[in-house]
Amino acid sequence: MPRFLTVDEFTTMFGLAEVSQIAGIGNLNDMTGRTLDVAKIETAITFAEDILVGYSRARYAVIETLTPETTPQLVKGLIGDVARYRLRDKSGGQGQVETTVRER
Repeated sequence: MPRFLTVDEFTTMFGLAEVSQIAGIGNLNDMTGRTLDVAKIETAITFAEDILVGYSRARYAVIETLTPETTPQLVKGLIGDVARYRLRDKSGGQGQVETTVRER
C-alpha cells in the first residue's frame, strides 16, 4: 500500500480520464464500463515512493515518518509524476509518454 500518495490523490492530480486511459480495465470507448486497476496504480506509486525514499533517506530522516496526510504537496507531485511516467511507459515503443510527461 502506498505510503505518501493515495490512489484517490493520484486520480485527482491527473484527472479520471487520463488515469482511466493509462490504468483502466474495460472498454476503452465507454468510460461508464471502465474501472481503475487499483493494484496497478498502487504498484506504480509504491515504485515511485521507493525511489524517493532511497534517494532522500540518508539526508532527510523525516521521510520515514511521513503519511499521506503529512506529506508535502511537492513530494506528492514528484511521486505522482514518476508513477504517471511508469504507467504510461511501455516496452516495444508502444508507450504513451508525451513530451510534457517526460519533462515533468
